[in-house]
Amino acid sequence: MGTCRRCDWDSENLWEKVYDKNHNKFRYDKDNENCNTEAEICGVNRLRMGTDGEGVRSLVVFDKCPLNCKYCINKSFVNQLPTIKKISVSELFGMLKKDLVYFEATGGGITFGGGEPLLYADFISAFKKEYPFIDVAVQTSLNTDFYAVGKLVPYVDEWYIDIKDMNAGIYRAYTGRDNYSVIENLKMLVTLTDKNKIICRVPHIPSYNTLDDVNFSLSELKKIGVVKIEELEYIE
Repeated sequence: MGTCRRCDWDSENLWEKVYDKNHNKFRYDKDNENCNTEAEICGVNRLRMGTDGEGVRSLVVFDKCPLNCKYCINKSFVNQLPTIKKISVSELFGMLKKDLVYFEATGGGITFGGGEPLLYADFISAFKKEYPFIDVAVQTSLNTDFYAVGKLVPYVDEWYIDIKDMNAGIYRAYTGRDNYSVIENLKMLVTLTDKNKIICRVPHIPSYNTLDDVNFSLSELKKIGVVKIEELEYIE
């Protein structure tokens, strides 16, 4: 997906010419531990705008998710066997190097989504260590172990957190899981990173929450210290 082959070729060569002053550093090294870190992905969606963060972004969709949300847009391929593809950090960079000029021009970057990207914290941190000049965002439910959150704090530039609902009963009915970890991880994240890097998304979920429930979630998030909140509509 994306531009024509000629445009891809031109953009990759432009980036190498203008920005990659030491491009030998970014070539495959079979002995580089970060480059060889692998993860299971469902696909890569290039050159997106408006939904995955600032600027032009490429969305990397991971396999596996701990939740079972009714309106999940990726239900058709996440948690389905066999795994779509296993990819290394260096292979992912090779796929997206042609997009770097678009990232540079628009303030964009790579967004890791899924599935649940925090299940692949080692991969994301390895990618950022190897290519620190690329802006990295994650789209997460935060319904994971705190280890993953803590590991990624130094390496994630924006956190897009799908809260679902702060009411434990509503959350459990919609996702099949408890939201205790979500709330505790969010409290810790607010203390560990710049609050402006955290964007919490609160959906209106048909048949699950009401306007009063949404307003309760907004109030609770503000009490925790969240300063950036987005409301959105789920389509039934």
